[in-house]
Amino acid sequence: MLNANAILSNRWSASVFITSGLCLVISIFTYSIWGTSYIGHLIVSFGYGYSNLGLSWLSYWLFPNWSETFRGFVVVPLALALGTLNCYVILIDKDPSLSALKPTFLLGLTFTLICIYYLHNREQKHQAKQALEEARRKQAEQEKLLVLSELQQLQSQIEPHFLFNTLANIDALIGMEPEKAQSMLRHLTILLRGSLEVTRERLVPLHRESDLISNYLTIQQIRLGGAMTFDIRVDPDIQGIHLPPFLIQPLVENAVVHGIEPHTERGHIEINFSQSEEEYTFSVSDNGIGLSGESSGKGNGIAIKNIRARIDKLFDGKASLRVSENTPQGVVSCLSVSKSALNSLIEEDNK
Repeated sequence: MLNANAILSNRWSASVFITSGLCLVISIFTYSIWGTSYIGHLIVSFGYGYSNLGLSWLSYWLFPNWSETFRGFVVVPLALALGTLNCYVILIDKDPSLSALKPTFLLGLTFTLICIYYLHNREQKHQAKQALEEARRKQAEQEKLLVLSELQQLQSQIEPHFLFNTLANIDALIGMEPEKAQSMLRHLTILLRGSLEVTRERLVPLHRESDLISNYLTIQQIRLGGAMTFDIRVDPDIQGIHLPPFLIQPLVENAVVHGIEPHTERGHIEINFSQSEEEYTFSVSDNGIGLSGESSGKGNGIAIKNIRARIDKLFDGKASLRVSENTPQGVVSCLSVSKSALNSLIEEDNK
């Protein structure tokens, strides 16, 4: 991306090119009318053109906050005076009278006004473009803050529901299987403490996200009587990357609630965190009832829709979520995030 100095340089380079072209055209026009030396006409034309261009540059550099109208009132007379002085020096040996300058002066005035109008119009368009880009940037930031706010509200609703169900299971296990009750309580404590910490952060390390998922699945494994197994595989090279919190958690919950739990034979959940040359890939697969099965849970489609809306805003459309049938049975949810989009999010968080 070009920095501010490069953009400014490109703008003024275009102004030099256009001004030079106008000077050449006008010098040819004046030479065709008055004849004499073409070099003289060229010097006079460039004198008017570059007087205007140079004074415009100087005014933007020294007084960037001037209004365009006031800038024109200052630059036009000065540019006209300098251009006319240059013309007088060129003509002094041929006809030192002021009347000889009159045609060139009027032409120079017209030329200078055209240049001022062009620069004014160009600057106005540039300012409008800058204002539009700034408005879009602020809107994007507000949308991301809204997504994070919605996430926190969602967590505040999910956690009590999950907490009450887990505590009910612990209560039931205390009398019959106290060791399982203690294990479930220990993992619940770790999960709630970790969840509370990450909800206060915009980005968390991948290993913390995977730890939360592991504790969640262990609790569900105990609750389902050990009929569910799981495996979490993380590419060692990406353990240190940072992600928005609870990005993968809803997919894991869907696999348990809508895939494994309704399945009479229970099953297995596998989670993979990997990378390719241009993107990170996070997949959650199960061998539960599949997309065509009847799930007793509600909200699976809403959860997927919310995740897609969230990643679209967070990563500016450079992330995707694909949900498909697993082979030979179950569902695979695959979330892909562009490395450049995630890096941009990390840079914004570090500012």
